[in-house]
Amino acid sequence: MKNYLLKIALFLFSFCVITIFILLIFMPIFKSNSIIFTFSITPFDIAQVYPKIWDYIKKTYFVFLFISYFIIFNYIYNNIEKYFSLKKKTKNNNFNKKQNFENDDLKILIGVKHERTTCFYE
Repeated sequence: MKNYLLKIALFLFSFCVITIFILLIFMPIFKSNSIIFTFSITPFDIAQVYPKIWDYIKKTYFVFLFISYFIIFNYIYNNIEKYFSLKKKTKNNNFNKKQNFENDDLKILIGVKHERTTCFYE
């Protein structure tokens, strides 16, 4: 239980640190009063012409940043042991795969019983 709580704490700490780092990188864009879109037919300043739309764009960016980054970071964090594990996981299979054919008749394998014995249709 202690190891599980340590993993959760490490995940949340690293998630918060990297998210704050990303927000610090993009903070000048969100604090600016003049954002000019040059990709339209006539370039315009979206922060002054459409201030509500610019505010909605900023809010949706923050929401989707947290959601998408949480999903990606969670996937990476959960699968990092799989890629960097030094020990190989072996499957413990107690089922005996050797088939004892007492005669040369054809048999159809139906399945395996609860006791790990094979069932044949003769």
